[in-house]
Amino acid sequence: MAKKMISTSKLSKKAKRRMNLERRVTWGFSPVSRVKPDKKEYKRRKDTRQDLET
Repeated sequence: MAKKMISTSKLSKKAKRRMNLERRVTWGFSPVSRVKPDKKEYKRRKDTRQDLET
């Protein structure tokens, strides 16, 4: 049997919350951390590999 459609205004607070959580899609990763580093940006940290080679 298919579930009957009940308007959200008639649902309880817990039922509304459960329904909203099912509908929402969460990101699998953080989009903020996926930003490419700027090539022109001044880098304060020195590359450690350069120090090891000399």
